[in-house]
Amino acid sequence: TAGRAYGHSMAGSGARRVTILGSTGSIGTQALQIVAANPDRFTVTGLAAGGSDPDLLARQAWDCGAGVVAVERAETAHALAGVMRLGHELGPDAVILVNLSGRGDKDVATAARWFGLPAVDEAAEGR
Repeated sequence: TAGRAYGHSMAGSGARRVTILGSTGSIGTQALQIVAANPDRFTVTGLAAGGSDPDLLARQAWDCGAGVVAVERAETAHALAGVMRLGHELGPDAVILVNLSGRGDKDVATAARWFGLPAVDEAAEGR
């Protein structure tokens, strides 16, 4: 459940509300570990990161139930927003693949092979 790892939904009224800047960096991840270990004292209201590790940022946002996520890179921000919406619809067991590179034409085919799916051209032709 979103928020349970960080005590977001269980924090008492005396919990200090915090926003973690640079959440995907070493200090940010350590700060989130401290928050997770002290759910009665802290609740995460926001995360901010540059966007170089969108997988980690998405997991952090989901786990802590942060109401606000700020990302420097526009393409990462749009993708993360879509993933969070879709993740809430599909649930915690869903696997969502997001391509953030500039070479999507090659990366989509590589990801399809990795997941054992037909290549895009083959799928379009019904092979």
